[in-house]
Amino acid sequence: MEQNGILIARSAELAWRPIASGVFLKPLFEDRAGKYDTSLVRMDAGAHIPSHHHAAIEEVFLLSGDLHVENQVMRAGDYCRADFGTIHGETFTDDGCLFLLMTSPENRVVENRVV
Repeated sequence: MEQNGILIARSAELAWRPIASGVFLKPLFEDRAGKYDTSLVRMDAGAHIPSHHHAAIEEVFLLSGDLHVENQVMRAGDYCRADFGTIHGETFTDDGCLFLLMTSPENRVVENRVV
């Protein structure tokens, strides 16, 4: 519900969209002009996100579970920021996770990245 410039989004009323095998996205806010999106992401146990190039700053705040990013294991309450132009390898979870994602819709998957 939006009123007086304030939006309250009820999570239960927002649909999850599959974006990869075992990875689901729930869009919260899309700033088309600023090319910046805010979403919830849910990953099932064992799910992977491929290596990708960051078209702008990307921020991740892990709400629950585990998330492996650049040989580091994030846990609930951990924060990760990737700067503009950076590329990181495949991101994955062992036990599943839920995180808040603020990123550019212009990020692109990197094919055949050698690490």
